[in-house]
Amino acid sequence: MNFFMEMYFLEEAERRRKEALSNGNSRLFFKLSEELGMSPETQYEKDLYAVGSLEYVSEESTNKEHSKLLSKLKNRATRDRELVDAINFARLNFKSPESSLNEKERILREVLGYERLRTGKGQFTPLEDCKPTRINMMLKKEYNLAIKRMKDDSR
Repeated sequence: MNFFMEMYFLEEAERRRKEALSNGNSRLFFKLSEELGMSPETQYEKDLYAVGSLEYVSEESTNKEHSKLLSKLKNRATRDRELVDAINFARLNFKSPESSLNEKERILREVLGYERLRTGKGQFTPLEDCKPTRINMMLKKEYNLAIKRMKDDSR
């Protein structure tokens, strides 16, 4: 490819990048920024770039770590609804920490994206190593907060 063709393609890519920025097309903005080796400058560009990178990664990869990150970034209202629905569907009993422990762990992992729980000042323990009372307490706390937020949002 000769010099003039390269310049044309670079200019066209930069024009499309600016267009993606003005349209808020995060995925295209991220992809073109990467191809051109350009870093985002303004806060808006940085935010758009970050969202685009997550979208690009989720589309291009089925890696479990990336899907966990995306689940954490879900809209809180949607996550709250999913949490309440999952707990109600499973008919979990918070009065008995030992009951349905596997289901409680699954909901903490899949709906809330938790892999570990805080068990002390600066201490975190993997979910599978936590005591049933800790798992039960955390899920109950998240459930009650979700219910409260949903009530507040409906006002």
